[in-house]
Amino acid sequence: QVYIVGGDGTHRGAQKLQEEARRRGAKVAIIGVPKTIDNDIGLIDRSFGFKTCIEQARKAIECARVEAASAPNGVCVVKL
Repeated sequence: QVYIVGGDGTHRGAQKLQEEARRRGAKVAIIGVPKTIDNDIGLIDRSFGFKTCIEQARKAIECARVEAASAPNGVCVVKL
């Protein structure tokens, strides 16, 4: 058994691996587990990479807010 964890590119690679295994007659199960920060997988509500990404972005924005608030007329720009 082979477990593949990742996004689009990883799963395209897994498909190629499966095609080659089939061509060679290898008896192997290849299982894909979706993980993406884009949350762009149609069959599931949320992938586990997405929640982590959102939490890290929230932390960055909060740090920028604290920095801006600590200076008179402070302004902070966050690019995510």
